[in-house]
This record gives sequence, C-alpha cells and structure tokens, in this order.
Amino acid sequence: MSGTSKRDEMGVRQQEYKRFEEGKDYLPVCATEETAIIDVIIDRFRPGKTAYRKYESLEDFKMVIVDYFEYIKSNNAQGSKLIPDITGFTLYAGIDRTTLYDWETRRPGEYTETIRMLKNAIAAYKTQLALQNKIPAVVFIASMNNDHNWTTKTKVEITAPGNPLQPTMSLEDIAEKVARDVVIDEDFIDE
Repeated sequence: MSGTSKRDEMGVRQQEYKRFEEGKDYLPVCATEETAIIDVIIDRFRPGKTAYRKYESLEDFKMVIVDYFEYIKSNNAQGSKLIPDITGFTLYAGIDRTTLYDWETRRPGEYTETIRMLKNAIAAYKTQLALQNKIPAVVFIASMNNDHNWTTKTKVEITAPGNPLQPTMSLEDIAEKVARDVVIDEDFIDE
C-alpha cells in the first residue's frame, strides 16, 4: 500500500511504500533510468514539437524502431537498466499504444509484419531477462499478456475412475439405492 503524505516543496509525490522496504522488497529507482525516461517525456511534450507522428513511410517507421533500440543501448551503456517495452516504444515514437495496434491490424503487408517483428523483438528481450531472473515472473507474465496477446491457459481433465460426473451405477441401481437409503418422513409428506 502506498502513502501519499510525502511530497516535495512543489507538491510532487515522492516515492513511499509503507509496507515495503527499499533494497529488500524492491530495488531503489536508479537516477539514470529516471533521467532517460523523463528526457523522452519532456521531448514529446516540448512546445512547438509535434507530439503525434503518423509514419506514413515504412522506412521512417523502421528508423524510429532502430532509434529506440539505440537510445536504450546508449543509456544502458551509461549505467541505466532500461528494458524495451511497447509503452516505452510508443512514447518514444510519439504515438499511442492503440495507434500501434490499429496500424498492425489496418496497414497490410510489410507494415504489419514490421510491427509484429518489433513486438517479437521486445518479447525476446524480456524473455531472456525473465529466464535469467532479472525481472519477476509476474511482471513478465503480465507484460506478455498485455503487450503481446499471450494468454495463460489451464487445462483440466478428469480421468480418475469412479468419476462422480460419470456414474458407474445404472438408473435401476440408483433408484433402488435411493429407495433403500433415503429416509422419508411420513409426517412431512402429509403437510
């Protein structure tokens, strides 16, 4: 549970978790990661800059994908631990997540395939981190479900003998057992 009592002099909320301890229950936020993400946010909302991009040209779209991964690589070389994800990419590209989904479903051919390859690349990166226990399994699963349309499926099969869903007694045996074992209160029937 988080508290909202800690704010700085400008009223901005400071990170505080009452039930959890930094370094034990969660890792401290790294300043280089914060700076890298904040720089992208500032750049997208800078006055005079178009926040929304269309990428009519497939080559322009591919270039922003390359730029995004180069941005992550460069920041990670400086000590950040950025992980590519769909939300981060769409922010970097200046589009909305729903726009990316719309383009994937409505721009046929190579555009759709490029978006699918982008998603596969991000999923492959996260899978490697999850296999090395560098991101929690629950975070990995949620990310795969939300960003990559994976689903968790549970298959239930009942195969044990004597399955109550498949009676082994005939209808005649059941009727005889009910007549023999079920107590019927005669006084109750008369009412």
